Amino acid sequence: MSIQIPINSDLSENVEYNNHNFPAYIKPGILSLYMDYKAVSHWHDDLEFIVILEGKMSYEINGERIEISQGEGLFINSRQLHNGFSDEKQECKFICIVLHPSILCANEWFENKYIKSLLYKNELEYIILKEEVSWQKRILDLLIDMYQSVDDELIYFKVQQSFFEICEIIFRNKDICVNSHNFNSLKLNTLKDMIGFIQKNYNKKITLIDIASSGNCCKSKCSAIFKELLKQSPNQYLIDYRLDRSRNLLLSTDKTILEIAIEVGFNSSSYYCEAFRKKYSTSPTQYRKKLIETQNINLQ
Repeated sequence: MSIQIPINSDLSENVEYNNHNFPAYIKPGILSLYMDYKAVSHWHDDLEFIVILEGKMSYEINGERIEISQGEGLFINSRQLHNGFSDEKQECKFICIVLHPSILCANEWFENKYIKSLLYKNELEYIILKEEVSWQKRILDLLIDMYQSVDDELIYFKVQQSFFEICEIIFRNKDICVNSHNFNSLKLNTLKDMIGFIQKNYNKKITLIDIASSGNCCKSKCSAIFKELLKQSPNQYLIDYRLDRSRNLLLSTDKTILEIAIEVGFNSSSYYCEAFRKKYSTSPTQYRKKLIETQNINLQ
């Protein structure tokens, strides 16, 4: 299992669906497969749903931190900057379902009246789904049923049926689920542009000026936005993203440490290993061995 984040031309994530002919990603996940138990911050047009099977996970959505535990779930609206993680580096098993809104677009009138008004409702960024709330439990049940039916050759009918019902439920309850955060949309859009630039060009030489220019701002403003919304510098985000990409290569290929270092943008294997050990307190070789063992045990 390789956790990739390819990037579209608009700098959003290009989701790797189960079937490239049908825009639905329905897969199990374990948090330890992410380097340092943390997914990189990203965004996409798709609606994302998480159901926690075991353990707990923190999520950051547009700079706001929330917690979800076993039996709970999460709906993340379209185009929200988000990532899941565990500060305590505790294991979490979950279902991840990512569905593109095009599945729901029967015609232009329906799309404009219902789908776009839901997706582009700025104050509805996410909904924490709890079993004790009847309509939220119904969404959780539909998500779990969708996941359990993923091997059915007719899963595409179920996905459409369930997705329509889920969105109808959300639409009916959207006005009582508004969210608010301390960050304005301009800063969020600027950050999306800058992290999108990094994710598209991480394997090349990138300077702070390059990152700032991608967000049409100066270096000091660039650094301030990263610090405020992601709690780290642009350079640290770049290093973390390179390390995260190397993690995919460590797991899914037999490439040497030097080959991986060069491929993800480090200019030498020694610098790569130093950065890797500084952040994760282990070497890439040791991590590769542990990661493969963890995947084989937990995904059986």
